[in-house]
Amino acid sequence: MAQKDPAYRSYTKRTVFFGIGYLATTALIGPVSEQFGMGLTGRVALAILPALCLIYWIWAIGRLLADLQDEYLRMLEVRKALIATAITLAFSGGWGLLELVDDVPRFPVFFIIPLWCVGLLVGEVYNRITGRGSTPL
Repeated sequence: MAQKDPAYRSYTKRTVFFGIGYLATTALIGPVSEQFGMGLTGRVALAILPALCLIYWIWAIGRLLADLQDEYLRMLEVRKALIATAITLAFSGGWGLLELVDDVPRFPVFFIIPLWCVGLLVGEVYNRITGRGSTPL
């Protein structure tokens, strides 16, 4: 069963670490740079911290795919990632074109990551609805 696969336990630990790091560094960028009156170099260095968390998370996803012994579970994870990527690319590309041709509000690029995470959830729900999913939520 998927819930007992050690690859999922390791991935969950890594994801919690990523999530806390990403949220903390993202939340602290504004207040820290304002309180310490940082120049451009300091603000850029602060902005790189959440990006490092994202790199770690991407590595954790790749590690999950490499560690999963069951090919079927690996396929379900790849499908989730493809669905998330399709949703993210369709939305960001479509919204970007809308920004070119009409006066719509700009979409902050850093919201792409939460959008991709929502896409992962949609992929998980799709796997479960089609009866092909047994990965833990």
